[in-house]
Amino acid sequence: MTATETDPMIQLAAERGYTLVSAHEPADVLKKKADKYLRWAKAAGHRHPLKNLTNARFVYVADSKKQGMDDLRPAVTHEMDFQRRRGLLKFMCSAFHLPFTPEEATFDAMVEAGVYNVGDPDTIAERLKRIYDEGGGFGTLLIVTGKDWATREKRARSMRLFMEQVAPQLRDLEATREA
Repeated sequence: MTATETDPMIQLAAERGYTLVSAHEPADVLKKKADKYLRWAKAAGHRHPLKNLTNARFVYVADSKKQGMDDLRPAVTHEMDFQRRRGLLKFMCSAFHLPFTPEEATFDAMVEAGVYNVGDPDTIAERLKRIYDEGGGFGTLLIVTGKDWATREKRARSMRLFMEQVAPQLRDLEATREA
């Protein structure tokens, strides 16, 4: 498994059939990486290599977007303050081409920009399908939910809602496109 931004490492992973991890990137960046991986993996003789592409996303499922945002806002805002000092928000604002600076970034703005996927099951399924389509397909969705951003019960409910109502809507996605 490898997470990388460099062409030589993407090529190495593709040729050897390693899983390539894409973490919290906009769909257009994921697509460029997927296209490179696909081209090099196919040249090395791998069938359906995009099944080895893993895409990590922040996902929280609630009864509504408002409820989900209310559940997460205090803890995520606290973490964003830390990440702002650490420099991660600068990276995220740049990577997602956000129309605000890291100093101006708020949880609500990051949700609206698609950095955090928060909402009801149908909204989450639609967003993830769009990321899948615009990103060129991937084999595994790595859901980032383990942070202590809501109560344990609410996080468990989010995962149940995902498995019961979102996952069935994504079941038919098959990372088998050709270069």
